[in-house]
Amino acid sequence: MEEFRKNLGDKIQMLRKNSFLSQKKLGEGICTQAFISQIEQGKIAVSAEVLYQLSIKLGVDTNYFFEQTDSQRNDYIEEVITLSRRYIHRREYNKLAELIKTEENSPLLKQQKYRQFICWNKSIIYLHVEKDPHAALSLIDEALEMKETSSNTYSLREIEILITKGNILIELNEIKQAITIFETAKMYIHSSIPLSSPSVYIRLFFNLSRAYYSDEQYEESLQTSSQGVSYCKQQKSTYGLGELFYQQAMCLEKLNEFSQAAEKYLMSKLIFKLNGDNHLSVTAEQSYNDLLLNNEELDEEHDIFRLL
Repeated sequence: MEEFRKNLGDKIQMLRKNSFLSQKKLGEGICTQAFISQIEQGKIAVSAEVLYQLSIKLGVDTNYFFEQTDSQRNDYIEEVITLSRRYIHRREYNKLAELIKTEENSPLLKQQKYRQFICWNKSIIYLHVEKDPHAALSLIDEALEMKETSSNTYSLREIEILITKGNILIELNEIKQAITIFETAKMYIHSSIPLSSPSVYIRLFFNLSRAYYSDEQYEESLQTSSQGVSYCKQQKSTYGLGELFYQQAMCLEKLNEFSQAAEKYLMSKLIFKLNGDNHLSVTAEQSYNDLLLNNEELDEEHDIFRLL
């Protein structure tokens, strides 16, 4: 992305100077002189609308700015996708919203598979930033309508889109539908997900467990979260492990297995702490303390090495 911005800035600067325009004159009616300066230095992304207006003033077609090798195009697109995944993983949804707003009209993302990517990410933004699950559901269905694989297969992205749809349905309290969506994803996941994408498996285990829990199917929720924990251990990964331990603890508490629940709450607190998620660490500690408070027979001392 940085290389593309630099090339774009160089082209605009060259065209501006060839047209004997100052930065201020070029930006008139479009943006500030400072903004033009930042574009030419390759410091910022340019929306499709601004680029279109600049191209008119500079006397070129917009496609001129995207005349580059397939490799450069693919590198740019992959960087946008990687950055969006990073923001989702870190729950930095406002940053995701800024990225998608900048890139959604890019000529490089006109192919249907990339439009599907944009639509999917916008549904996540509507769910977490706009707090509008109905609009999010409409967008996620639109993304699924762009499915390019056959009816018997799902791509990695399509599995992830199904997981997002299930989460939206949980927010809308459509729990039975959410379970159906997650189970559909589980049915196809083994033939769809490459070995290099274990995080998708983990998210599916966690969200299906969460849906079962919301439907008061505590045994099924516990079994699914336990499968997720086993998978994390197999992958030697702590990604999602804290959430899965916490899910186990909640199920065990509902099943009146209070001693085991206390251990799982402590395990989740430890993993959250190791992963630097202090908010969830505090939540797990509070759940553990509440459990002790309501069950005086429980021993507060737990050997953390035994728990491991």
